[in-house]
Amino acid sequence: MVEHLRALWSRLDSVLMAALALLATFGLVGLSSLALRGHAPDFSVVMRQGVALGLGVIAFFVVARIDWRAWERWWPFVAVGTLSVLIAVLVVGARVHGTRGWLTIGSWTLQPVEFAKIGLIVLQAVYFRRRARSLGRLRTILESAAITAVIVVPVLLQPDLGSALVLLATWFGMLLVLGLRRAHLLMFALGAFAAAVVAWFTVLQPYQRERMLTFLDPNRDPQGAGYNQRQAVIAIGAGGWLGRGFGQGTQAQLRFLPEAQSDFLPAVVGEEFGFLGMAVLVVCLLAIAIRLGLLARRCPDDASAALVVGIAICFGVQSAFNLAMNLGVAPVMGVPFPFVSAGGSAILAFACAFGMVSSIAATVPRAEPRAYAFDVLASVRDAHGTSERCG
Repeated sequence: MVEHLRALWSRLDSVLMAALALLATFGLVGLSSLALRGHAPDFSVVMRQGVALGLGVIAFFVVARIDWRAWERWWPFVAVGTLSVLIAVLVVGARVHGTRGWLTIGSWTLQPVEFAKIGLIVLQAVYFRRRARSLGRLRTILESAAITAVIVVPVLLQPDLGSALVLLATWFGMLLVLGLRRAHLLMFALGAFAAAVVAWFTVLQPYQRERMLTFLDPNRDPQGAGYNQRQAVIAIGAGGWLGRGFGQGTQAQLRFLPEAQSDFLPAVVGEEFGFLGMAVLVVCLLAIAIRLGLLARRCPDDASAALVVGIAICFGVQSAFNLAMNLGVAPVMGVPFPFVSAGGSAILAFACAFGMVSSIAATVPRAEPRAYAFDVLASVRDAHGTSERCG
């Protein structure tokens, strides 16, 4: 076991690990700053985050030791487990801010949708593997859509629109990279528009519609639905180039910024560490995307490539959406920034996901083909001959 762990450690992507560690560090620093608010410092959230990160490290190495091919055999358990927790949370889950999305286990809460995102990626990767010669056919796409719908519908019933959008974006991104024909793009666009119209009138709750309308017109309700995002934008703008300094931010320290520990922790980073701090977060995201893209290009088969691509898209979309929400260029939907925002579920789920990535990386050649960053994901399809298979 020791030798196996030593071999695994030697094959870890140092750039990827450094980027993830830097994100986690920024999260702990931001939470520590918030802990100093008031007359009596409270580091309980920081300690919980530290415990979650420690468990995440353990989960990472446990999953990394598992041959990634085993997930192809275990897909029935992944499917049953994913659906079970999503149904359980609808029945006995705790309701927070209008969303029934948490299971209470002792003094801890678990958000099943974070694990459902990884479950969807595994299920789609297995499906794409078994339909490798027909990825571009309409029937295959519709069957893949049905798998996604079975997971997305319970999430919408919570209702958790942000996570549902991340799930849909992950699925669509995997299709786009691994085999979606251009002829089907128009069909998807029309279907997405129709689904959005139906969801607006039948699925979205009044407060969710109000968030959308306030995002389109910030002056519509600046003290109500638009208050949180307005304060986040003010905090980031107040940080300037280098920030106000650790613990010196006014928006967070004086409690003008709600949900600072979770949804709006990047705004705390922006106010206290300025444009430089926000730039570090963006650079970390780009580094992770590039490293995963390069790995996906080197994967020897469709299943491993689909897993890596799915994890890259899911992590990237969720993180970018949270940043955009803090910057005021996307509506508020309560999507956490993995490893940065307070929340152990996202940490554990993505730690397992990156453990799968490391397991795959241990089976591919070390040598990396030369590729430009903007060409990495697009080249995955060509590297695996998708175009030829779908013709």
